[in-house]
Amino acid sequence: IAVFIDPKSLNFMKDQTAMPFDFTRKTRDALNECGAPYDLYNQNDLTRIDTGKYKMFVFINALEISDEVKAAVSEKLGDKTVVFMYAPNLYSGGIDEICPIKLREKNDSEAKIEYKGEVFGFTDPAAPMFEVDDKDAEIIARYQDGAPACAKKGNRYYIATAKATPALWRDIARESGVHIYTDKNAALYVDSRFIARQTMLEEEIELDLPFDCVLEEVFDGGIYKTENKKLRYKAENGRTKMFII
Repeated sequence: IAVFIDPKSLNFMKDQTAMPFDFTRKTRDALNECGAPYDLYNQNDLTRIDTGKYKMFVFINALEISDEVKAAVSEKLGDKTVVFMYAPNLYSGGIDEICPIKLREKNDSEAKIEYKGEVFGFTDPAAPMFEVDDKDAEIIARYQDGAPACAKKGNRYYIATAKATPALWRDIARESGVHIYTDKNAALYVDSRFIARQTMLEEEIELDLPFDCVLEEVFDGGIYKTENKKLRYKAENGRTKMFII
């Protein structure tokens, strides 16, 4: 997963004091717990990075998008999953120019979204707000009043607010072909050499790896072997385990 934050777009949110925090911290917190790792970029980095190693691209707060980034979305991400949040391109040409899912303004600045029994949305009232108005889009989540709030059209997704739940991110990632290490909400960090899992409970942990391997725990030197691509161990309260693959 590649996640993009646009520092310039934060300027458009400065009068709605909690909104920048909702996007830059709270949304990332949920992504941290979705069961798959992600790389974080400045939005303008899209024109420079190797997009081939990612299956899912998330534009968290893209209220303004440069012509170069718009071209890169069209030319480099045609066959990739792209997720737009809130009001992409609102201040640089209009939402319809970048997001294929048709929207309309919603007259409810405090609207919250429900997904699989969990509710999320902006911390403070926000304006403008939007709802999905597209008969060709598949609705995947609704506001509490029943209005469509999150949708899919082809390989493009739209989420109407910040702070989407780990479960929603996990389901989109899985459908995009991203490997999911765990279905539990938990802080997980993975790269080509290391796997780390934080827990606040004493519990039995099971992680699904892409392959079978032998791992060494960094802190206690313990050796662990996967079985049927699963890593199992007992976690202690508040302790992080970090493994070298």
